[in-house]
Amino acid sequence: MKKFKFRLETVERHRKIKEQESRVALSRGLAALREIENNLFAVDKEEVKARREFAAMGNAAGNINTNGFWVLDNFIEGQKIRRKELKQQLNEQEKKVNEIYKKFLSARQQRKSIETLREKHETEYRAGFRKYENRQQDSLYTMREKIRQESVDTLKHGDDKDE
Repeated sequence: MKKFKFRLETVERHRKIKEQESRVALSRGLAALREIENNLFAVDKEEVKARREFAAMGNAAGNINTNGFWVLDNFIEGQKIRRKELKQQLNEQEKKVNEIYKKFLSARQQRKSIETLREKHETEYRAGFRKYENRQQDSLYTMREKIRQESVDTLKHGDDKDE
């Protein structure tokens, strides 16, 4: 049997590569997004810790260190600024990830369409090949029948000549 050869195989290979590249880009974008989320969580955690220390200083009777209040207050304000910056980075990264995801979906759809085309061509090839084989067998059976019929006819005519 002659092997099926898809004439758009290079296009299919190219689309598979594009899908893989977009998948890698998507995973990198998601990793960067998670990193920003982790940084934001760490900033929030540090701010909560500083606020607890700030509250504890206010409740402490006697030894109140104004420098400690000042340092913690500045730290808390700095954390607010860092949180705002990280949220902005997070929004920007989410937009990038959405764009990358759209490209990934497009590449995936293109790959699936070429695979569907390949499958369609392969089923058509197999059906055509089956028809070809059936025709070959039919002609073989027909030829055998003709040969058998001719041999039977020659035997009959040969017997008639002898008489």
